[in-house]
Amino acid sequence: AKTSVDTFVTSLQTPIEKLKTRKAELDAKTDSKALKNEQEVVVNDITGFETRIPKTKLPSIMKKETTFTFEQRIDSTKAGLVGLFAGGFALAPLSFLHNVLFADDSIANGMAQWEFDTDTGSLQAALFAIVYRYCVREGEETNEMLLMGVVAAFSVVRTFSKIRVPTYCTSAPLDCGDPFGYFDWAMVQQALLSGTESFVMFGSAVLAMEFVIKKGYIARLK
Repeated sequence: AKTSVDTFVTSLQTPIEKLKTRKAELDAKTDSKALKNEQEVVVNDITGFETRIPKTKLPSIMKKETTFTFEQRIDSTKAGLVGLFAGGFALAPLSFLHNVLFADDSIANGMAQWEFDTDTGSLQAALFAIVYRYCVREGEETNEMLLMGVVAAFSVVRTFSKIRVPTYCTSAPLDCGDPFGYFDWAMVQQALLSGTESFVMFGSAVLAMEFVIKKGYIARLK
């Protein structure tokens, strides 16, 4: 879109620039009556061409002004803080179950892994809350498919990124054994636990965001 706009503007400016260049050449010549007449013709051509440019019909991308104000930046920061605390508190007990109580052989240091996962999960929830505010705008809050789609997208990405391949798997092609070859029971368990964590964490961030928006602490984007 930007390339087409630049081409459009260039096509309008080129004839004017040629006429202005011609006028400058004439100004450098010796003064005479014929020369003055020619200069007047060039000036009239420039003025007439400029007035014929349909400025009001230029592509909207050239006229649109940004609405991202300082207040919007403040609200984005507040959204991040809401997601940070809401997601972090929701994730902490589930992550403890995953990394300490039901830890498999791939987790060497359960308590340290629990702390790390809770910290990084809180940051992920903060980023999610910011993105959620941009996705679910004013008038879209009743669109359940949009809401669930945003939560599902973040949850699926986080779930698969947390699966650790056991040391006994073979590669090219990946084979870890029963029940699916590509996924064994240990990996399925990781996916279920991480998926539950993710949906609860991001879902809690959504509930917290909707609460503060309804209370008027954060404005929904239009």
